[in-house]
Amino acid sequence: MKKYVSFLLAVTLLLCLTACHSTQNPPVTAGSSTVPTTDTSLPHTVPESTVDIPETKPTNPAVLPVETMPTLSPGISPTEPQPTVKPTVPQVPVTIPTSNPTVLPSEPMPCHHAYITGIQQEAGCETAGFITYICSKCAHSYQEILSPTGHSFQDANCTSPKTCSACSAMEGKALGHRYSGGKCIRCGDAEPNCTITVYLRGSDSKNISGVTVTLSTTDGEKLGSGISDGSGCTSITLEEHPGTYRVTLSGIPAGYQGKASYTFSATRANITLNLIPVIDPNDHSKAQYSVGDVMGDFTITDTDGNSYTLSRLLKEKKLVILNFWFCNCGPCKAEFPHFDALYQQYGSQIELLAMNHIDSESSIKALKEDMGLSFPMLREDLGMSGGFGIKYYPTTVFIGSDGTILQIKIGSYSSEAELRSVIEKYLK
Repeated sequence: MKKYVSFLLAVTLLLCLTACHSTQNPPVTAGSSTVPTTDTSLPHTVPESTVDIPETKPTNPAVLPVETMPTLSPGISPTEPQPTVKPTVPQVPVTIPTSNPTVLPSEPMPCHHAYITGIQQEAGCETAGFITYICSKCAHSYQEILSPTGHSFQDANCTSPKTCSACSAMEGKALGHRYSGGKCIRCGDAEPNCTITVYLRGSDSKNISGVTVTLSTTDGEKLGSGISDGSGCTSITLEEHPGTYRVTLSGIPAGYQGKASYTFSATRANITLNLIPVIDPNDHSKAQYSVGDVMGDFTITDTDGNSYTLSRLLKEKKLVILNFWFCNCGPCKAEFPHFDALYQQYGSQIELLAMNHIDSESSIKALKEDMGLSFPMLREDLGMSGGFGIKYYPTTVFIGSDGTILQIKIGSYSSEAELRSVIEKYLK
């Protein structure tokens, strides 16, 4: 009987302990979102006198939702960082010259392998070059840029300008030979001979022979001379090539006249001089002037009483302009304002004489005053219109400072700009 009572007491005590433990940790239903809570009223430490009861795991542990579960790599702890996986770099076959020495890159590179020099391009005078370094084990490479070397010019000589020793670039001009005593003072080359040929023609198309032609420097030093033959030609060979030279004529046959001297640059090796028949300064009607002829001298007076002599004007001015017109000529009067504007601008270098052989001096003077013109206007009675064969008006003649007729213009100038271009061409 006593054994039976002891057994009941033991069972009862065991059931009480089990019930107490279940009250503190109620079971969680599978799939439920309810998480067991901790009773904060209980102490966090267990008294030393508490009976050590083995922990019993719940038969149905809590299951977290699938979407909240972290995905871990097999064999990786969630508390440790996962290593970074480098992408695989494809290997590119590169042909590398084995004769080049192995070098290390001069700047940080993705890999730390040895680099070998590959493609090279030398720097030029104006262009940059480069050296390509290629990794000996992978596909990495980089370039080292080489700055342009710059031109290295060699000194100019008599015939060549400064030339770069590395390329074809040139700078400046050749020095040019400077001859003295038949040799260049810079390089010693002998001075080539120079032949100057002079042709003498008359305005009547005749060849003029028997005239002595003398070449000299502008300082008067004689260089050589010759006599024109039956074709009017004289060729003179000089030991030294002159810079600027002067041509003088002597022994001009009766009935012809020319200038005292003619000056030319060294580029003129063939010269034609036109001699005109002797002209009476008071009668030019038979002169038959044309471009290239030397204008015969004359003296004429304008409506204000001022006298003009061609030979004197040629010493003072670079250009003399003769304009032939008459009072009832509309185109003549239309171009007068252009002439007047340019006469006021270039008056120190040119002389403009407006020639009228048709109207009276009083009519010419009245027109000049009415139009307010500043250039000289003259009554011409020297037969010049006949000497130029003038049939149409206006006609304008340009005479250079050496007395040569440069241009004969038939018709009017439609604008000031058109006339200006002609004047400036002859003033250069």
